[in-house]
Amino acid sequence: MKSNCWHHPKGKSVQECFDLKKMEPSPEYKAIYNKVKNELMDLGMPLNKVYGEMVCFLC
Repeated sequence: MKSNCWHHPKGKSVQECFDLKKMEPSPEYKAIYNKVKNELMDLGMPLNKVYGEMVCFLC
């Protein structure tokens, strides 16, 4: 069986994911970050305790 790991689609450029003028991620990537963070917290990872009330530019 041949592996397909070398033929994956390319990701997006930094400019497509991050607003360099505002120094913040795009709304799409903020949503991805928050979705994954919430999924990990639902699985028991204590991210809310690690970061506490720290201001995060992705939050």
